[in-house]
Amino acid sequence: MRSMMRRPLLRAVATGELDAALLLDVGTSLGELGFDDEGAALQFVDIGTVTLRLTARPGHPLAGARPLTPADLTDELLLVTPPGCSFRMATDRLFGPGGRRTELGSVSTVKAWIGQGLGIALLPDFAVAGEIADGTLVPLPLHGTPTELALRVLWRGDDDGRELRDALYAIAS
Repeated sequence: MRSMMRRPLLRAVATGELDAALLLDVGTSLGELGFDDEGAALQFVDIGTVTLRLTARPGHPLAGARPLTPADLTDELLLVTPPGCSFRMATDRLFGPGGRRTELGSVSTVKAWIGQGLGIALLPDFAVAGEIADGTLVPLPLHGTPTELALRVLWRGDDDGRELRDALYAIAS
């Protein structure tokens, strides 16, 4: 098991260095979150969803407000993970690439900055659920449907990947 950024991960699966990989994406085809055709020859199956929450410190002026739109956040500092990270790509997709941003190296660092009142961020529910439950972070309501990413297992689409594909489909169903 390894953790890799998107481009090297896709390349490792495409070249056979890895048999399969997990990544987060949107849409009905691979790469709709916004990455290039590194994964063009790969197949995938969705095995779950990951909900993203716009998160702030308790007492933030937007906490408890009406559902927010990107225009409501123009004066806010968005804390983001590095380019190529699914959470960064989802933030760019939802709010656009502009605005005030600070890039931090990890989700845990982003959470620490939020807790200190140094910005807000779009983070996965699994990473902030505990802090939201204990009141050290609060979700900010977003206008529209929940922001979700598909959790995908992907593998090479050639004959070498056929047995793995069959096993993954059996697990996913």
